[in-house]
Amino acid sequence: MDALLKESERLTNHADVLDYEIAVACGLFCGLIDVFFVGELDLSTAHDWGSEKVNKFVLHVASHTKGKNGRPYRGNDIKDAIHHLEKNFGAPSDNVTSQFGGGRQHHLRDFAHHPSVTGLVFSLLTQFTGKAYGTDTSGQFVVVDLTEKAWIGKGFPEKLLFGIVFWFFHMVSDMAGSSSHAGAGTGLPGPILSLAKQLSSCPIFKDENGVNTFSKWISKAFNGTLTAQRDTNGKLIKESIYQIDLRTELGIIKQQALPVILNEVLVRGFYFISRIHRELEGKDIHCLNELDRLDWDKCIPVRNRTIIRMLTVASSSFTAVDLADAAICAASKSGGNTGVFVGQLLLRVNFVGIGRMVLSIGTELAMEWKREEIQKKINFVIVKELHAYTDLLRAERIELEKIVCWGISVQISEVNAITMAIEKKDTNAVDTLTDQYLEKHHLNAQFENFDEFQQFMINTHEDLIL
Repeated sequence: MDALLKESERLTNHADVLDYEIAVACGLFCGLIDVFFVGELDLSTAHDWGSEKVNKFVLHVASHTKGKNGRPYRGNDIKDAIHHLEKNFGAPSDNVTSQFGGGRQHHLRDFAHHPSVTGLVFSLLTQFTGKAYGTDTSGQFVVVDLTEKAWIGKGFPEKLLFGIVFWFFHMVSDMAGSSSHAGAGTGLPGPILSLAKQLSSCPIFKDENGVNTFSKWISKAFNGTLTAQRDTNGKLIKESIYQIDLRTELGIIKQQALPVILNEVLVRGFYFISRIHRELEGKDIHCLNELDRLDWDKCIPVRNRTIIRMLTVASSSFTAVDLADAAICAASKSGGNTGVFVGQLLLRVNFVGIGRMVLSIGTELAMEWKREEIQKKINFVIVKELHAYTDLLRAERIELEKIVCWGISVQISEVNAITMAIEKKDTNAVDTLTDQYLEKHHLNAQFENFDEFQQFMINTHEDLIL
């Protein structure tokens, strides 16, 4: 019971007005830092930085992965490293590329090519159903029968091996593009674009004419035309085209993470200092030797509902400032063009901040659900203990009734004996039985004052019949 109460306390929000004020202030402050110091994304820098990190990662994985010849890749050429992984770790849905709109977009439209948990789920579904899952060129969700069974496991263990392990290494081979366009070809969509693409297949995004504009925006973002600039003739400027793929998303995270991390540090730092101050005041601690009396579990800014609530408020405030700035700047540059507005909006939105806010809200909901479950257990234990106590009282009452009834029966038998003696006109027996009855039940007790009577009532365990 004590453990349940302690866990319920941890999952209960105890934030006060000052906590909320500080959380909002931190979010607004860091939001302004994001507006004035981070501002618009530099997709060129983001893509270049992400490409460098991805290429190093692909080379590292290839050098530690044995091929069919039993030897790992040895070398520093990204093209050969990708070829090594492609040759040894294939994907069954690569055989139906045309069903997903061809090679340029099939990594986006084929859900098993998404480097995320849902991508892993669809990879396993492909292994066990022999079908590929994704969208067609219009954004409609489709299920495609595999024409070839290459890279499909024959038994349950092999299906898990191909669906999980081989899938991972195939994702690595596709991160930096194909071996024919190593480092510059079509890579994989990042987690953000992958999730957006999966959501876009829902029917709610279609208009009254059945057109899925949201899906088109995502496709344009992936091929780089959504945020690209145009010349005076309306043609795309090639140098401004940057794919928002996994490499670019990694660079975006690097650019946008600083104000989000600062927001996190400020909120957690305030919580830590304020809780230590409360502990010092509450326990009247004045010297270092008394610090061992501190309850550090109440001070550490992790794993409790209060700090999660503060982070939710702070990240929501941060995102509100960021989205307001992004919307204003995008509107001023779009000239009323919806496509341009969306492109400019994406360039200024801090996706790391949005992700942190979603994570905080998700943690809040999970904690609330867990707290309710624990409260149910606490209520169950309380009801169980009340039932046990009630049963104990019932047993005590029954025992008490037995004692009282036995005492009354004895008194009745004594009175009956006196009555029978009276009926027999046995004066001596009447006097003897009456004196015994009076003596036994203290009916002949005499008190000179109230104190003697009170003391008698406290000490005696016999019934006093008046």
